[in-house]
Amino acid sequence: MTTPTIESGGPGLVGHLEALAKREDRAALAALRRGLGKQPGEAPEMFPYVERHFDARGSHGAPDEAYTVASIFGIHPVHHRPAERRERNNFGASLRAIRWKDGEENQGVERRFVALLDAGREALPVHLRHLVTLLHSSSEPMAIDYLQLFYDLRLWGEPDRRVQKRWAAGFWGFRRDDETASNKVTTTDQRNDESSED
Repeated sequence: MTTPTIESGGPGLVGHLEALAKREDRAALAALRRGLGKQPGEAPEMFPYVERHFDARGSHGAPDEAYTVASIFGIHPVHHRPAERRERNNFGASLRAIRWKDGEENQGVERRFVALLDAGREALPVHLRHLVTLLHSSSEPMAIDYLQLFYDLRLWGEPDRRVQKRWAAGFWGFRRDDETASNKVTTTDQRNDESSED
């Protein structure tokens, strides 16, 4: 049997979380939520669900990112499982769904997202919790690619800030559906202008 590494433990963890959600294991999801507002690893109720996926011989057990991902999964157990690796969705792209409210840009979401992008590793769990709570309470909750989130959190402190840049592109970047929506608005506005001239 191969010893799991930190990176290889991620898919096992996310697969296990997905199974808990699928069977609607409320007790397990509640145990995961107990980690909210605490430093990663400070809620022993989470240990049975997280530690099993990482090498027990390691000096530190599961990485902090595993606890962060598991605790926010407890709030919003909706996982995006891509058919292919290139279809992975980053957290910024997931938040894009709640960026707009009633046709207006939701400044609160954008402000919180900017604060998240600027946050250090220690503050990530708090910022993620706030945004995931907003995502969960939206009328059309968007799935999160929790495995990609795990990998991204592992790279959060990199000097090139590549994760933050990818998340920003996912949140603000141009997409073809933006062009379609823009054309619909323009066409509707033109029709309204024409009818008011009659």
